[in-house]
Amino acid sequence: MGYMIKASYKTGDSFHNYDTSDEFAPIWKDLSQAKKALRWLSEHHAAYEQESDDRRHRNEPKIPRMLGKPWFITRQEGYGYQDFWHSAAKVELDDGTLFQVGVPYHGYFERLHSLEIICEEDPETYVRFD
Repeated sequence: MGYMIKASYKTGDSFHNYDTSDEFAPIWKDLSQAKKALRWLSEHHAAYEQESDDRRHRNEPKIPRMLGKPWFITRQEGYGYQDFWHSAAKVELDDGTLFQVGVPYHGYFERLHSLEIICEEDPETYVRFD
């Protein structure tokens, strides 16, 4: 049996919004690796939220504190775009290789509700954000 990570979030436009969900492409055979990916994506989201708060309060974003994070996508990896890490993160696959995934829940109209590992019923596999 494999494990996938599912993101549930709100999206929309200036006039409408709705709840939706997406599953990330990697499928893990090793549950501990799927849990590690869930932690990385959760940490990535927390960093995104912190930077959004910093920008709202006109504080300098703290990119250097994220440079050592395994999920962080550098400017070179992000095709020269400094804020590419907002819309993508790295996760580690079962064999230890890093894989870049797009995160559809970071945008002007998006708000992340939860990330969860699907195919298993375990309270450690669900992170709720609202």
